[in-house]
Amino acid sequence: MQVAKTHLRWAIHNAMELAQSQGKSGVDLADAIADTLAVQFSVQKQFEDIDNYAIPSWLGDLAYQQQSVVLLALRGPDGIPKHHVSKRVHIAYRGTVLRAAARGRFLDWGEGADTFMSMDVIAQDTAWEGAVNSFFYVVDELPHHYVSHLAHAAQIIGYKHPDERFRRAWGYFYLRWCDDKHVNPETEYQMDKRLSDWGMAQGRLGQRGILFQYPHEAANAFTAPSCGCSSCRDEEIECVAIGEQDDNPFHPESPEGRAFADGRMTVDGVVGE
Repeated sequence: MQVAKTHLRWAIHNAMELAQSQGKSGVDLADAIADTLAVQFSVQKQFEDIDNYAIPSWLGDLAYQQQSVVLLALRGPDGIPKHHVSKRVHIAYRGTVLRAAARGRFLDWGEGADTFMSMDVIAQDTAWEGAVNSFFYVVDELPHHYVSHLAHAAQIIGYKHPDERFRRAWGYFYLRWCDDKHVNPETEYQMDKRLSDWGMAQGRLGQRGILFQYPHEAANAFTAPSCGCSSCRDEEIECVAIGEQDDNPFHPESPEGRAFADGRMTVDGVVGE
């Protein structure tokens, strides 16, 4: 339903722009939109009838920008040896996003395959943590563009994959990247707002928050229904995006958030006496 709604929204928007640019209005405008919708329904039916596509169906529920990020990250880094230690992460990424051609299906969680894609390492917490740590130990050997693509794709999977095990694994990778770059991770709401097809796909902005912890302390961060602060946990409510809580620009349970609440820090991050 969501993918069809997104496609139809684009169809209506494009049909209106085209018809209006041609000076159409009234009945002519309605006819132009109806023609576009008829074509869109036909394409959607063909899409639903195809069951041998290489990518998982849940991708179709995402904004086009998010789908593009996930697909672009499939490309491995150029100039890196075939058996480079970082490849263990990318082999798992392919296994997450692509159907295994040799088996005619998607790999099962924990299923070993080959050097192109496999799901054995990602399914073992200790092995996956080791693979991710090794990735960032040699991250300076990898093209920055490639690492950024993979990290942002991992963020999307960490929030959007229907299976909690995948969300946890790739959420951990994304948080580890944030830790390496010394940046705060986005909430699902913030990510959806940034990658919403320029506002066309904002009908379903995610509300999932993140635990404000370092990656090794929050492997299950992306399964939390709230931002993880004590008040949310106690009251079992969902937070809005970080920065929109009671005019506090910082997470309420972070050192900065507490300092702001106590008047010891300004909105610009300046620490007072």
